[in-house]
Amino acid sequence: MIAHHDNPTETCRQTIQAAIDATKSAAERNRLGQFATPNALALDIARYVGSLIGQRKGGIRFADPSIGSGSFFSAALAVYGPKRIGSAVGVELDPAFAGAARDLWADAGLEVVQGDFSRVVANASCPPAPNLILANPPYVRHHHLNRADKERLQRLAFKMTGVEVNGLAGLYVYFVLLATAWMEDDGYAAWLIPSEFMDVNYGAALKRFLTDRVTLIRAHRFDPDDVQFGDALVSSVVLVFKKAPPQPDHKPQFTFGRTLDRPQACDRVSLDHLRASRK
Repeated sequence: MIAHHDNPTETCRQTIQAAIDATKSAAERNRLGQFATPNALALDIARYVGSLIGQRKGGIRFADPSIGSGSFFSAALAVYGPKRIGSAVGVELDPAFAGAARDLWADAGLEVVQGDFSRVVANASCPPAPNLILANPPYVRHHHLNRADKERLQRLAFKMTGVEVNGLAGLYVYFVLLATAWMEDDGYAAWLIPSEFMDVNYGAALKRFLTDRVTLIRAHRFDPDDVQFGDALVSSVVLVFKKAPPQPDHKPQFTFGRTLDRPQACDRVSLDHLRASRK
């Protein structure tokens, strides 16, 4: 169902999103990891991050390494206003979505780069570093990555971040690591990713990265019975962090269930406890 909005471009985006989705089978979308962020959720995430960044000097330099049709850029425009967004870039592999995002948002200042983000970010002509990333990366499981691509991604992640990624990790893990390396120091990021990494051994590298290399501000885990994407068949977590080493006494906030602004449960957990926990 297409929601009604005061913003006609967002309404148009949702219509185009549904039309492009309809050209692919459920199996194909699952293989490609294409599950668009619902507009209401994108707005919630943008608002929460906005409460953290305040009025940044120099403005917002927005980026989304998997822009799709532009759900997060739409939310950023709605929440922060076009005057605060000094620059914006989105990378998209799928030519249909890249074209749609360019048609929808070029007049609002979004530069769309069609290509594989993991190759774009490794290129010397990579776009300038952003200070804000809002993203929902591809939910591509490891068995949909061929061996050569997986080995290339592992080498690139280690080169750019020093992190050794387990071969069972999904593509989204590489997106988080590579985009953070690209991002400006002290920038903020919010990622909507599968929550599975919190409970499995192959998520250890990302868990260590979140406790040691960046300042994890909040992790909001949705109730598994409330799947955010009806056809993705996964439960999700929103990770919000600042690209800066954490203070020793820092305690990230963990919330669970319902929505970001009205979670069902809330707690703060010390970094020492997180580092010692397998899950």
